[in-house]
Amino acid sequence: MKTINTLTGFKWIGEKLAGYEAEMKAKLFEKEGLAVDYDACDIWTKADLMQDYSTYFVFGGEESYGYLATDKLRDKDANAAVVMFCELAAYLKAQDMTFPEYLDSLYLQHGYYEEKTINIYYEGAAGSQKIANILESYRSNPPKAFGDVAVSGFTDFGKDEIIDADGKKIPPRCLKGHVIIFAILAVAGVLCRGRMQIGRLFCLMDLCSQKILPRELDPLILES
Repeated sequence: MKTINTLTGFKWIGEKLAGYEAEMKAKLFEKEGLAVDYDACDIWTKADLMQDYSTYFVFGGEESYGYLATDKLRDKDANAAVVMFCELAAYLKAQDMTFPEYLDSLYLQHGYYEEKTINIYYEGAAGSQKIANILESYRSNPPKAFGDVAVSGFTDFGKDEIIDADGKKIPPRCLKGHVIIFAILAVAGVLCRGRMQIGRLFCLMDLCSQKILPRELDPLILES
């Protein structure tokens, strides 16, 4: 299973889904000489078609808690998210497990993730220019470290040409604002984005711990 990072916004996920569907139809016609009404197919037929001839979409989400469970819709779908949550609750009840216990099991398997958002506002035309100046300073003179932690990578979505996991290029012109990402080691990142029209400098910090085996947990708790 692969993970595709898109630009922020479900329109970019929707664009991916449309591309996967078009690819499936083209390959199906090329190899089998068949045309299909994808919207009329049931979920199992869709899954078979997409896995055989394209990419099957499982789940999509964004940092502002938007979720999309199937490719039937091309935007965030709160109703489907609630149904999924209820389905998970029924499964956990059958396993005699609470939500926090299940979440802890995922942390043990994949590492603990934490995100923190900081919004800094500068009003008016002068504020918009100040945000632009801050981002330009990052671009021309990227920080070498945050505190005692070295910066290991730098990505400028405002200028660089980004290639996603599908091999598709995301040209800089797709972005109306400026987005800069600093990679800190292999377990953390800082994203900075300026939204000049509302005078906001948006910073998102994403941290991930190393995976921990259950037998290593008790000593760590005692030390803390």
